[in-house]
Amino acid sequence: MDASSNAPWYEGPTLLAHLETVHIASDWNLNSFRFPVQWVNRPNNPTDKTLHDFRGLSGQIASGIVRKGQQVVVLPVGLKTTVTDIWNYDHSMPEAFCPQSVTLCLEHDIDVSRGDMIVGLDELPGRSADLHARVCWMNLRPLQAGKKYFLRHATQTVQAIVTALESRINMDAFEPEPNPAALAMNDIGVIRLKTAKPLIFDGYATNRLTGSFILIEQGTNATVAAGMLQPPTEAVKPEYTDFAI
Repeated sequence: MDASSNAPWYEGPTLLAHLETVHIASDWNLNSFRFPVQWVNRPNNPTDKTLHDFRGLSGQIASGIVRKGQQVVVLPVGLKTTVTDIWNYDHSMPEAFCPQSVTLCLEHDIDVSRGDMIVGLDELPGRSADLHARVCWMNLRPLQAGKKYFLRHATQTVQAIVTALESRINMDAFEPEPNPAALAMNDIGVIRLKTAKPLIFDGYATNRLTGSFILIEQGTNATVAAGMLQPPTEAVKPEYTDFAI
C-alpha cells in the first residue's frame, strides 16, 4: 500500500511494508530440543528391499537442534534412547534444527505414536493434565467454568474442561479483575484447565509452539479461543529411564 497523503511528516515504511519485512527468525528457540511426532513413517514398498525394516518418526522440529548419536527421551513413556539417523525428503543429514521437517530414526523400537514428543535431556518440559493459561476468547457465547472443549496442542487433540476463571483483563485500566463470572468475546483472561490426558508442554515465553494451544467447540468444531501456557513447575517435570527390553 502507498503512504497516506494525510501524514506528509511521516517518512517511515507503511504498516504493510513493515509487516512483510519484519525479522522473526530470532523467535526460534535453538536451545531445548522438542519434536512433536506427527506421523510414524513405515514405507510399504515390496520392490525396495532397503525400506523393509525402516521405521521413522516424522514431524516438524519445534525447537532446538538434534544430531546423530544424540540421546533423547520419548515422552510420555519416559524412555531414553539414541537418534541413529535423520532424514529429510531424499537424504540423510548429520543434524537438523527448528523449524525443519524431518524423520528421526531411533536406536530402540519404542512404542511411539502421533502426539508423543521426543525431547533433549536438558531442560525437560512439563507433563501435566492440570494447566494454567492465558486465553483470548473469540466466540459470541461467553466462556464459563465447567464448559468442555477440545484442546488442540502441537500434534494432538484432547478433551478438556475449564475448571476455573482466575482473572479478566480490564481493557480500560489494563488491570486484572479476579474471579470473573465469564469471559465475553475478545476478553483476555487467565484460566485453569483439566485435560483428559497429560500434555507435554513448555511456557509460551520459552517455546511458542509447545506453549500454545487452541480451544475448539464440541459439535461445531469452531475455534473459540487461543491460549498461552504458563511455565511448568519443577513438580511436573517428567522422569525418564534407560530403554530396557
